[in-house]
Amino acid sequence: MKKAILGVFVVVAMLVSGVVSAGHKVNIQKLVEDTQRMEQSGGKITLVWWIPDAYWKESFRQAPGMTQAQKDEFLKMVKDYTIICVMDGKIGNFGGVKTASRTEIMKNIILSVDGRKYKPLADSQISGDAKTFLGMMKPVMSNMLGQVGSGLEFMAFDGKNKKGAPLLNPMKKGAFTVTFLNKDYKWRLPLGSLLPPMQDPKTKEVFPGNYLYNPYTGKKLIRK
Repeated sequence: MKKAILGVFVVVAMLVSGVVSAGHKVNIQKLVEDTQRMEQSGGKITLVWWIPDAYWKESFRQAPGMTQAQKDEFLKMVKDYTIICVMDGKIGNFGGVKTASRTEIMKNIILSVDGRKYKPLADSQISGDAKTFLGMMKPVMSNMLGQVGSGLEFMAFDGKNKKGAPLLNPMKKGAFTVTFLNKDYKWRLPLGSLLPPMQDPKTKEVFPGNYLYNPYTGKKLIRK
């Protein structure tokens, strides 16, 4: 089920963009893998997916059906928020999935950044356009994933810190944690999928773009 859900998120990127260029340096699948945390055990499946602006930027880069003005308008709408998608479900004996309600998820999720905790924003704290977009994503996922998709909840958190800077920057060094049902899901930044790969000059091994040293030899890596 993990691979099926990952595949759908990659397809969503393609649908939004119209096409993902084979020559594009950012691999959408790798970006999805970098931004989601998934756990499946004991008949239960939990997904926590952080959707940074970079996901939409890369999806839109080769979008033939959108003008630059439309892309800019969309990115302007989402940049004020940190978007996190969550699904928590129990898999029945016959493959059916019973998922937690939006109310239950919102009561049990906290975003922690630089020692500060953030709760999901209420609908009244979100712009009309952003609320409409987040509402549209659920039926799209439901059509693709059935019961699992209908249980996906897209939530908005603050997008900026007290200084007015982006709360999370996938291209800069940092870290954050999403705590859901008392379990921590952690990310370290920057995201390797958004950076050119690194290479060991001696062994020629290639590593993700956020690696500084060869994890096997300890040797310093160079940008490929």
